[in-house]
Amino acid sequence: MTTICAGHSITGPVKSTIQILFVSLLIAAAGGVAGACKKSEPIGLLFVVGDRAPVFSAPEVVRNPQQLLQRGQSAVVLAQRVEDDRAGDRRLWYRVRVGDREGYVAYDETLIRNNVMALINVSEAQVALVTGDSLRLRSGPTLRSGVAATLRRGDVVDVLMEGSLPQTIENRRSIWLKVRSKNGIEGFAFAGFLERAPAANAAELASFGGMQGFQITRGFVCITGVSPRYFGNPALGTPPDATLQTGCGLNQVSSLPAPGECAQVSAVAAHQNIKYYRIDEAIGNEYGCEGGRLAWVSQEDAEFTDNLTAYDQQHNGNPELSPQMQAVVAYLNGSGAQLIPSTAKLAALDVPEGQPVQLYNLSVDVQGEQYRGTQSFLVSCENQQCKTIGYFEGGRTFAYDGVLYLVTSYSERAEMSIAVRRYHNGEFQQIGELYSSEEPEIEAPLIHISGWDESSNQVSRISYRVEGDHLTRVAAEGGAQ
Repeated sequence: MTTICAGHSITGPVKSTIQILFVSLLIAAAGGVAGACKKSEPIGLLFVVGDRAPVFSAPEVVRNPQQLLQRGQSAVVLAQRVEDDRAGDRRLWYRVRVGDREGYVAYDETLIRNNVMALINVSEAQVALVTGDSLRLRSGPTLRSGVAATLRRGDVVDVLMEGSLPQTIENRRSIWLKVRSKNGIEGFAFAGFLERAPAANAAELASFGGMQGFQITRGFVCITGVSPRYFGNPALGTPPDATLQTGCGLNQVSSLPAPGECAQVSAVAAHQNIKYYRIDEAIGNEYGCEGGRLAWVSQEDAEFTDNLTAYDQQHNGNPELSPQMQAVVAYLNGSGAQLIPSTAKLAALDVPEGQPVQLYNLSVDVQGEQYRGTQSFLVSCENQQCKTIGYFEGGRTFAYDGVLYLVTSYSERAEMSIAVRRYHNGEFQQIGELYSSEEPEIEAPLIHISGWDESSNQVSRISYRVEGDHLTRVAAEGGAQ
């Protein structure tokens, strides 16, 4: 690697004076060394909230990181969604700066290991209303961080950055924000005690602070009125405003819940001794946002529940939850999501004969903060005792040397994450994770994937053998490597 300046380099050896000349021309075109080495503008901050996080010299996993950030340390984020040098957009990175040195931190440190919290500048101006009696503004996005100021109920702050790692604090699941108070103090606050809105909605948001008993709540309303009335502000008697911006686009006032439908709520208040609930949810699908719904509805037209599962049971003949559904309810506990039993569909997976466990896919509508719409969960049962493995559709099993193995795949982009688990002591334990551009082939005891082969420097067919509690890579001729 030939270094041009801090954070700029050529990967690989310099093979000729032609390459050196080419680099020199690039620097000259950029206005000389000073121009080429101009520091990138920060777009956010990165904090280590787990044990540690490795920083690599390039956006690829190499044997040794250039440094390890320890718990409590932070870095400046210069870019996000940086593609991997080898895997492309199938694996993503943050480009960061620690002191005067640049490097890369993998998204996996947030998505899988929960070691890193990145806070990125908001793309559009936002404000937030303090809904608790008081809220501490901290020097970092953790409860261990010092207190910079104390905000009061009804205060409206500017939102500067939003975090990437949801947490649960006092039974509220949300993210950390970097905010600025009206007197200019900046710090970090937990969003579970704030009601956010686009800056264009600041006047509407501030008016909620004057409503009787206004407070954040988490739950659902199911519409019971034949012709429900919706309000923009119950105290003023105004209708919902179609020009308001939601977190998912414009307010879709024509798509407010019909009788019998349910929706998420974010706040409760009162006017003339009548309770009102604020419907606040996104409308979208796997392709992105289609809009949002913001409106108030009164207790005269809606029934509030914090247990949508029990509500659905009560209003659909009170069917008993199957062991598989009970396992999913336990799995979702604490996530803010709840399943709707009347929508459930159960399908058994093939399991080799003689195994003590059964596997099922449970497809069910789920409503909540992390899960939306129909989800598919993989559940294992033995003697009517069931456990949820995760939210997967499908899964393949095979037995080898008396041990049952389960292979599941999950993909958000071009690359699949393939988890291999063995059944041991009454549960499926993960023994390895592979990445492939295609569905794996299984020839027990071998699992074949299409992955990056460092020896050939290209995508190739790679084989792994299951050996008890681990995987062993197999060379082309059949020997281990």
